[in-house]
Amino acid sequence: MVTKIDDPELEHICIELGLKETIIPTRSTGRLLADKFEGRDPLELSTMLRDEARIYSFILPDDFAGTSAALELPNEARVVCVYRQEKLIIPEDNTELLTGDDVIVIVQRDSLLELEKRWGSVVMNTQ
Repeated sequence: MVTKIDDPELEHICIELGLKETIIPTRSTGRLLADKFEGRDPLELSTMLRDEARIYSFILPDDFAGTSAALELPNEARVVCVYRQEKLIIPEDNTELLTGDDVIVIVQRDSLLELEKRWGSVVMNTQ
């Protein structure tokens, strides 16, 4: 089942409910058009992530406090970026993460189960 929502601010609710496939048409269309207008092909990302690479996303819960080191990610996982109130952050090791941050991780497929047990969220399939 794929969930379609019109208000991007409701995306966190879909994630918390475990709805792994969510479409936000206005966001998707807007990003695609902006990238095409600037001469970029956003679909290139799927060709860059090959073999064992996966992208994983989760929302930090109310009880989390700390930096990316406090996430206790598997050795085969790294924080790529964080979205805070729709703003992109490229974190350093000492970047303070906040409740509600959307954390994007690149991870080897074999470590997905460990991430799902700890954070229980969304894997973005790249293949």
